Amino acid sequence: MAAAVSASDSIRATIFPVNFDINGQTRQLDGEYSVLNYNGHIYTPVRFIAESLGAVIDYDADKKQVWIKQGDLALYDRNFSGFYVGNLIAVKEGTRTKVTGQMKVQTLLEEENAVEASLTFYNNKSEVIGIAGISSPSLGRNVQTFESYADGDITGYTTVTLNINAINGRVIGENTSLNDTKIPLTQILNNDFNHIARIEIRYMDRSLLEIKDSDVIDDIAARLKSVELLTALHQDKTAGWMYYMDIYTGEEKVRYINTLQLNGRRYLHSSATDSLDAFILSLQK
Repeated sequence: MAAAVSASDSIRATIFPVNFDINGQTRQLDGEYSVLNYNGHIYTPVRFIAESLGAVIDYDADKKQVWIKQGDLALYDRNFSGFYVGNLIAVKEGTRTKVTGQMKVQTLLEEENAVEASLTFYNNKSEVIGIAGISSPSLGRNVQTFESYADGDITGYTTVTLNINAINGRVIGENTSLNDTKIPLTQILNNDFNHIARIEIRYMDRSLLEIKDSDVIDDIAARLKSVELLTALHQDKTAGWMYYMDIYTGEEKVRYINTLQLNGRRYLHSSATDSLDAFILSLQK
């Protein structure tokens, strides 16, 4: 099928039916796209190719320029490093700017997360020139493309910052919990702390304290039993520790560490854990 045209800057091309295999996956053109054969060369819609390769693409009509970006998602909130944004393209549309980019999460417990965040754009004088809100009702580890808008023209921005506002309906702070359910430490470590034979405490300076005194053991056991923990929303591992305890009940051993990275999950500190920490540190000679 050929399309004949008469304008001097137009061409005569032929619709060219073809199948695509991109990185081992079969890709089909949807109805709005066509592949053309012109002078023995195949012309494929650039948006189809870019998106099939996982890139971000947009067209700036004023500049007659196509933007394609594909790289690491390196932008993150300093207070919440588990959410990443990148491959930003800013194109002016009328009195506002369209912002296209990609986002993903890496350190949350849920496979799908409702995320609300904002991008703040600055000029070369560190002045705010625009803010674009971004959100997703089901963001996971797979990269998602987003579109948003900022008032005015921000296409000349020099820096941008990311701020996470809420995840799964919870306002983000340094110590944000996944939910309001407190879990007993006895349940987390699957130990009732009733028949402890001995406790070994390793401190940050690598010194080791072995406790066999029944009164001290009973005091520690009572403190452990009183601990109830909230699961941390932000599951990045915490660097540094003051001590950990290996608690022996017969042949069984469980470990408690003051960073509250317990059995593969991170929990939030509480007054009970603070009191326990202070007591354990007071035992160090």
